[in-house]
Amino acid sequence: MKQLLGILLLLAGSLSLKAQSVDAPQKEFVMKSATNSVEVKAGNQVTLDLKVIRSKSFQRGEATLGIASQLPEGVRVSFDQHQDDVAAYAAVITTTPSAAAGTYTVVLNCTINHKTKGVVVKLHVL
Repeated sequence: MKQLLGILLLLAGSLSLKAQSVDAPQKEFVMKSATNSVEVKAGNQVTLDLKVIRSKSFQRGEATLGIASQLPEGVRVSFDQHQDDVAAYAAVITTTPSAAAGTYTVVLNCTINHKTKGVVVKLHVL
């Protein structure tokens, strides 16, 4: 009876750990965005949180973040890596006061070991 109870507790503990951890992909890596749509007023900036989750074979490569789409005039994107989490990045989207209002599709990407993955974000300039 004690063995059965011990097995059940072990199983319950492993299931709760599995639910709390972020699963690494089997191959290569994935890039995720906190949201798929952001709004920013002309002349302001907004920060978008990004996550690069790597497989074991992609742990050592350097991650290079960039933009795979053409940005509208008056919009600039820069990237910063979070200090406390090596998988976390921030995309800072800055607009000038003269940026044209509208909805734009922006493709943010990451390259590691000559492989590129990306996320699509809708940018609403107000």
